[in-house]
Amino acid sequence: MGINDILHKLNEINNEDNIKILIPSLNRLVAFKPLSLQQQKDILKAGISSEIFNILEFNAIFNNIIEQNSLEKNNYLLHDRPTIAMAFRNKFTTHALEIDEQTIDTSIFNDRHISFDKETFNEFYIEEGLLKITAQAPSLHEDQIITKLQLSKIKKTNNIDITNVIGEMYVFEILKYIKSIQVGELKQELITLSIEDRIKVVEQIPASIITKLNDLITEKFKNPEDEYLTVGSKKITLDARLFV
Repeated sequence: MGINDILHKLNEINNEDNIKILIPSLNRLVAFKPLSLQQQKDILKAGISSEIFNILEFNAIFNNIIEQNSLEKNNYLLHDRPTIAMAFRNKFTTHALEIDEQTIDTSIFNDRHISFDKETFNEFYIEEGLLKITAQAPSLHEDQIITKLQLSKIKKTNNIDITNVIGEMYVFEILKYIKSIQVGELKQELITLSIEDRIKVVEQIPASIITKLNDLITEKFKNPEDEYLTVGSKKITLDARLFV
């Protein structure tokens, strides 16, 4: 038996020992292969960076894992990630999670689901005068493109200005949700532009519109996720520490 034979058998075992996860955007169960040791090692590498860099690296690595381990091809959305991460965590270990001296039994997430409204994943709109913004929950693919650009920009910076990084992260986060911008009869689909050009356009949107959009994103997506990830007085952060 050669190495290719044993690798094939190990892949068969992983396919059979799968995790069935209820995906919020699809509202049905999807099977995933569990984490491999190589994937755990990749995740743990993200844990040695600064906090901001750690989260971005974890997101990029875990986005890849979702795509690699899903036993069917789907256009997963950004807000499917918390559910998938907690299911992978519980398959990976039965050990309790320690957060700020509080012990959390994450097995409770086996029966816990994010309370998204039925219409959450549909397009939504912000209008003010002649300006209309069409927005929607971003796909993991879109999130991955933007996250990699953020990481690339940070890696090229010798002295990281945290204030500047946080400001850029805010712009990038808003950018993920905007599908199109319309002023009167003129409409621009952002997907047809480069990320850099999208940033130029989005940064010219009035702050009052962006505030309304951010409030809707928080209401529709962030608040349900925070409720899902909060146990007692502690909110679980999706980062490398989940898989230590």
